[in-house]
Amino acid sequence: MDPAVLRGDMVDSLQHESKGVVQSEWLSAAMRSVPREAFVGEQQAYSDRPFERLGTRVLSPSTAARLLEALAPEAGDEVLVVGAGVGYTAAVLAERVGAARVQAIDITRRLVYEARSNLAEAGHEAVLVDRRDGARGCQSTPPTTGFYWRRRLSNRPGPCSTSWPTTGDW
Repeated sequence: MDPAVLRGDMVDSLQHESKGVVQSEWLSAAMRSVPREAFVGEQQAYSDRPFERLGTRVLSPSTAARLLEALAPEAGDEVLVVGAGVGYTAAVLAERVGAARVQAIDITRRLVYEARSNLAEAGHEAVLVDRRDGARGCQSTPPTTGFYWRRRLSNRPGPCSTSWPTTGDW
């Protein structure tokens, strides 16, 4: 079956009142645009289930949608994804804010290479993916408007904490 049709069906199910996790027009359009099969393969791309890949947990589309709706990025925001994983959420964010305005970090070198490759295949090679430990913060310039954590931390990361916004779920 055509992946674009499967993507549309996936987003329709996430918008349906039974789930209702995709509420904004930007997220609906972004999830319809990003070819999830470029990140996780055709077999698992459009089922709404989490799974393991390359030693990391790939979020289900509904979980990714909940987190992205909560982040509520605006066009032109700059976003740091901590825990790049396979790169799918960074690609969805890139659809909203622009690929050059998304940075992603992961502690696992293999995932960094995978995310870079997947993002390039999906047309978002301008997303910067770097190997860093998100719990330690970042040494480069942090984003100024938003950040997306794959895992909840008990405290802000060290070196970036004074320059990042103070709002959010810490």
